[in-house]
Amino acid sequence: MSSSVRSDVRNALARHNVRNCRVLIAVSGGVDSITLLDAAAACAEDLALDIHIAHVDHGLRDDSIADAEAVQAEAVIRHIPFHTGRVNVRMRAEKTGSGIEAAARWLRYEFLTSTAQDIGASVVMTGHTADDAVETILMSIARAGSLQALSGIPAERILSDSVRVVRPLLETRRQDVVAYARERGLVWSEDVSNAESVFLRNRVRHELLPALTSVFGPGIGRHILRLGATMKELAQIIEPQIDATEVLRHTDVGVQIGLSNLVDQPRVVIDTILRRELGMNTVDRDRIHDLTGAVVGSRSTLSGGRQALRERDHVAIITISDAQPLAEGFEIDIINGDTSSPYRLSEAWLHLQVVNAPVDTPLELPQGAIAIDFDAICGRLHCRPWQSGDRLRPRGMQGSKLVSDVLTDAKIPHGRRSQVHVLADDEGILWICGLRQADRAVAGNGTIHALLCWVSNDATR
Repeated sequence: MSSSVRSDVRNALARHNVRNCRVLIAVSGGVDSITLLDAAAACAEDLALDIHIAHVDHGLRDDSIADAEAVQAEAVIRHIPFHTGRVNVRMRAEKTGSGIEAAARWLRYEFLTSTAQDIGASVVMTGHTADDAVETILMSIARAGSLQALSGIPAERILSDSVRVVRPLLETRRQDVVAYARERGLVWSEDVSNAESVFLRNRVRHELLPALTSVFGPGIGRHILRLGATMKELAQIIEPQIDATEVLRHTDVGVQIGLSNLVDQPRVVIDTILRRELGMNTVDRDRIHDLTGAVVGSRSTLSGGRQALRERDHVAIITISDAQPLAEGFEIDIINGDTSSPYRLSEAWLHLQVVNAPVDTPLELPQGAIAIDFDAICGRLHCRPWQSGDRLRPRGMQGSKLVSDVLTDAKIPHGRRSQVHVLADDEGILWICGLRQADRAVAGNGTIHALLCWVSNDATR
């Protein structure tokens, strides 16, 4: 048995070209990592490996310090450099809203990566076994994971520009690992939390897998691993052929996905792009797809401070933290024809100019400008963001119309609508800035003083 496990480790290291380098072995003190340490040490001389040991104390148990001391004692006995660190998993979980297991994994790899960089190790080794891979695939199935997730635990993964993780026991069954450790007389610690049903992986290990084995037989683990291998092969075939530029459109305010792509493209293509290009998890991807059948203007909150918004012909993804706040409404004082223009709106500038209207010739208007009869303005003039329920009587039309309907007719994306302002007096709206003038107070033949109004991206225009 010892020769078989050592052969697994040696073959895996050779397959991943781990030789003539410094390596950092993550040792928790459990049977898997202790076995990996022993087997790797047995072939260290042949492969010219300079082994270091790392132990991460997650601080989740009162007696966790004993594990660190036991691993350090093992390092001393083997004359191997030892590195340890303590992380605050609960604080990380509370801060990020992730589970304890996810927080522990993130902090563990952060420590392993930084330690490897500090000591000049190019490879980090972990003691994941074939059983761990089976459990991971089952959890990914339950979560409707991507092709990558359904592939299970990768045998090798890049951690940083200079460090990669390699898992030499990934094709070795846990029962063979335990048999090896007993045969070699190795000493390991049993983490009591591994039996606690509060953790999902433990429930999969102690409840789901035994149930599946009782129904489908002892070969179920091999079949699940074969499924994982198939998913990995499919991912390797499909992902390189997916061109995200044909699906995603990057704009100055975020990313757009055309509805035609969301509806017509195979879901695996869209999900792969959302995961690979935008880092979206399963819940995010479900919410994006749900928006295809939602009414225009519907929104969904995504991870990472993002939001998805259903527009007329696409779904827009914006970063909430980057969204510009609405400018507050402000009064416009015009004294002796001076408007103190321009005024800052959310994404543009409002320009106002009072001019004497010519008697016999039309007004000369700046590009995109409208003209209001200045003397027909009722009371105070002010500018503000539009509000739900706002109405005006558009110039040239009979009856009033909701501002929201005007924005819809103008095909203003819902993600931009909060930036739209209106110019109004005490009687109501005179102009939807940059879009539509009201029928009231329009400069005409009898106008003496005209208020020219226009919007631009330049404060000087």
